[in-house]
Amino acid sequence: MKDKQFTNLKPAPDSVVEREFLVPDEPRKPRALDLAVIGRPNAGKSSIVNGLLNVTVSAVSPKYNTTRERVLGILTEGDAQLAFYDTPGLIKPKESHEYVQTLVTTAQETLQGVDVSMLVVDSVKRLEDSALQALEKVLTTSAQVCSPTMLVMNKYDLVGKREKHNLDMKVKEVSQMIEEIYGKHYHADGASVAIDPLAYIGENSINVSALKGYGMDDLRKTLLSLAVDRPWSYHSSMHSDMSDLELVTEIIREQLYRRFNKELPYTFEQENVGWTKFKDKSLRIDQDIFVPAARVRKMVVGTDGNTIRSVGMAANREIQALLNKRVHLYLNVRVR
Repeated sequence: MKDKQFTNLKPAPDSVVEREFLVPDEPRKPRALDLAVIGRPNAGKSSIVNGLLNVTVSAVSPKYNTTRERVLGILTEGDAQLAFYDTPGLIKPKESHEYVQTLVTTAQETLQGVDVSMLVVDSVKRLEDSALQALEKVLTTSAQVCSPTMLVMNKYDLVGKREKHNLDMKVKEVSQMIEEIYGKHYHADGASVAIDPLAYIGENSINVSALKGYGMDDLRKTLLSLAVDRPWSYHSSMHSDMSDLELVTEIIREQLYRRFNKELPYTFEQENVGWTKFKDKSLRIDQDIFVPAARVRKMVVGTDGNTIRSVGMAANREIQALLNKRVHLYLNVRVR
């Protein structure tokens, strides 16, 4: 909730609002790799990117299509720099909201110019025909732009003995699809990475759990090993091309999605109204959360403000880790 007694709010400075670009501090022999993270809604694409970077750069939600923009994550380790383009989930038009076609188009546009496509598939959720059709479309684009596909099976921690057979069949089915598509559309002479485009499918697909951390270190090492001799595009200290304000807003948005499991908060809008620095070097952040109706506001605020307070506390912990300073976060829910 908002502290009504505090009236000395300061606007966010340009250094916080604007996206900062630092000159790359690359080593003498730099290596780099650009990756598109693709897959169906809720497969865990954002979780994997955040896990590889160990920082939140893309909202993680139990809801479909929370990644509405191409969010760039950057991982620099040793002489290698990886740039991730975390795309919206691929969906059929009947499955979501009116911006669905924009989401699909954005995912396809992201594939242009990347070195490797990392296809993330839910290990336990059944792949229906509509899902396979959506995957076929984007895999065809991936093959046409000469981008090898790495099959990553996420949520592997949920696979028990009963589910193991289903997982094996799913890996086989998706891998066969990739083989057929790449056999028709892939041309090795146009690839920027000199690897077999089918090297990481089938038995060589990678099992991970972004939530539990299982397999993430191995995935990170594998991706770093694929980096090619090429100049870096970013300074080693950068995790994202987003500004501090954008990252803070993304963290709050993630917690809103996590908290409201039945009411999809697609209509929520956020507006930063205060970024106030104190003499003790702590920071006060004030954001308004706009909702479409009074009944929605009542639900979001909760009894005695407990619901929005829990959202704020969870977000505040991540924001403090991101900014490396003490943060006082105030969220005010308003009706637009």
